[in-house]
Amino acid sequence: MAAWRASGRSGPEVEVLTRLWREEAADDAALTDLLTHQRPEDVSAAVARLRKDGLVETDALRTTAAGAGVRQKIEDETDRLFFTPWPDDVGSKSAWIAERLIRVNSALA
Repeated sequence: MAAWRASGRSGPEVEVLTRLWREEAADDAALTDLLTHQRPEDVSAAVARLRKDGLVETDALRTTAAGAGVRQKIEDETDRLFFTPWPDDVGSKSAWIAERLIRVNSALA
Protein backbone atom coordinates (compact mmCIF):
# COMPACT_ATOMS: atom_id res chain seq x y z
CA MET A 1 0.00 0.00 0.00
CA ALA A 2 2.80 2.41 0.76
CA ALA A 3 4.17 2.16 -2.77
CA TRP A 4 0.91 2.97 -4.55
CA ARG A 5 0.02 5.66 -2.04
CA ALA A 6 3.36 7.33 -2.78
CA SER A 7 2.32 7.40 -6.45
CA GLY A 8 -0.54 9.76 -5.59
CA ARG A 9 -3.10 7.38 -7.07
CA SER A 10 -6.07 5.77 -5.36
CA GLY A 11 -6.11 2.03 -4.79
CA PRO A 12 -8.84 1.46 -7.39
CA GLU A 13 -6.89 3.49 -9.98
CA VAL A 14 -3.74 1.50 -9.32
CA GLU A 15 -5.71 -1.72 -9.65
CA VAL A 16 -7.06 -0.62 -13.05
CA LEU A 17 -3.59 0.51 -14.11
CA THR A 18 -2.16 -2.84 -12.98
CA ARG A 19 -4.68 -4.87 -14.99
CA LEU A 20 -3.92 -2.82 -18.10
CA TRP A 21 -0.15 -2.97 -17.47
CA ARG A 22 -0.43 -6.75 -17.30
CA GLU A 23 -2.55 -6.74 -20.50
CA GLU A 24 -5.33 -8.68 -18.78
CA ALA A 25 -8.30 -6.98 -20.47
CA ALA A 26 -8.89 -6.48 -24.17
CA ASP A 27 -11.96 -4.27 -23.75
CA ASP A 28 -14.10 -2.42 -21.21
CA ALA A 29 -16.33 -5.42 -20.54
CA ALA A 30 -13.36 -7.69 -19.83
CA LEU A 31 -11.86 -5.08 -17.50
CA THR A 32 -15.13 -4.70 -15.61
CA ASP A 33 -15.42 -8.50 -15.35
CA LEU A 34 -11.97 -8.62 -13.71
CA LEU A 35 -12.87 -5.95 -11.18
CA THR A 36 -16.18 -7.25 -9.84
CA HIS A 37 -15.63 -5.53 -6.49
CA GLN A 38 -15.65 -2.12 -8.25
CA ARG A 39 -18.76 -0.63 -9.81
CA PRO A 40 -18.57 -0.48 -13.63
CA GLU A 41 -18.95 3.30 -13.55
CA ASP A 42 -16.02 3.56 -11.11
CA VAL A 43 -13.84 1.43 -13.42
CA SER A 44 -14.78 3.67 -16.36
CA ALA A 45 -14.03 6.79 -14.30
CA ALA A 46 -10.62 5.40 -13.30
CA VAL A 47 -9.78 4.65 -16.95
CA ALA A 48 -10.86 8.18 -17.90
CA ARG A 49 -8.61 9.72 -15.20
CA LEU A 50 -5.67 7.55 -16.24
CA ARG A 51 -6.22 8.56 -19.87
CA LYS A 52 -6.46 12.24 -18.92
CA ASP A 53 -3.14 11.91 -17.11
CA GLY A 54 -1.52 10.23 -20.11
CA LEU A 55 -1.08 6.84 -18.45
CA VAL A 56 -3.49 4.89 -20.67
CA GLU A 57 -3.80 5.05 -24.45
CA THR A 58 -6.69 7.16 -25.71
CA ASP A 59 -7.85 4.59 -28.27
CA ALA A 60 -7.09 1.28 -26.52
CA LEU A 61 -6.95 -0.31 -23.09
CA ARG A 62 -3.16 -0.25 -22.88
CA THR A 63 -0.76 1.67 -20.74
CA THR A 64 1.30 4.35 -22.42
CA ALA A 65 5.05 4.33 -21.90
CA ALA A 66 4.48 6.81 -19.07
CA GLY A 67 1.78 4.57 -17.56
CA ALA A 68 4.02 1.53 -17.74
CA GLY A 69 6.77 3.56 -16.08
CA VAL A 70 4.49 4.67 -13.25
CA ARG A 71 3.31 1.11 -12.67
CA GLN A 72 6.85 -0.30 -12.82
CA LYS A 73 7.98 2.29 -10.28
CA ILE A 74 5.18 1.12 -7.93
CA GLU A 75 6.31 -2.48 -8.46
CA ASP A 76 9.95 -1.62 -7.77
CA GLU A 77 9.08 0.30 -4.62
CA THR A 78 6.87 -2.55 -3.41
CA ASP A 79 9.76 -4.98 -3.87
CA ARG A 80 12.16 -2.63 -2.11
CA LEU A 81 9.84 -2.20 0.87
CA PHE A 82 9.15 -5.92 1.03
CA PHE A 83 12.68 -7.29 0.62
CA THR A 84 14.83 -4.65 2.36
CA PRO A 85 14.18 -5.95 5.90
CA TRP A 86 15.07 -9.52 4.96
CA PRO A 87 18.41 -10.85 6.21
CA ASP A 88 21.08 -11.10 3.51
CA ASP A 89 21.06 -14.89 3.53
CA VAL A 90 17.35 -14.91 2.68
CA GLY A 91 17.78 -12.19 0.06
CA SER A 92 20.51 -14.21 -1.64
CA LYS A 93 17.93 -16.95 -2.21
CA SER A 94 15.26 -14.60 -3.58
CA ALA A 95 15.38 -16.06 -7.10
CA TRP A 96 14.85 -19.56 -5.68
CA ILE A 97 12.01 -18.33 -3.44
CA ALA A 98 10.35 -16.44 -6.30
CA GLU A 99 10.54 -19.48 -8.58
CA ARG A 100 8.94 -21.71 -5.93
CA LEU A 101 6.18 -19.17 -5.29
CA ILE A 102 5.44 -19.02 -9.02
CA ARG A 103 5.04 -22.82 -9.00
CA VAL A 104 2.69 -22.66 -6.01
CA ASN A 105 0.60 -19.90 -7.59
CA SER A 106 0.43 -21.78 -10.88
CA ALA A 107 -0.71 -24.93 -9.12
CA LEU A 108 -3.51 -23.00 -7.39
CA ALA A 109 -4.86 -21.54 -10.64
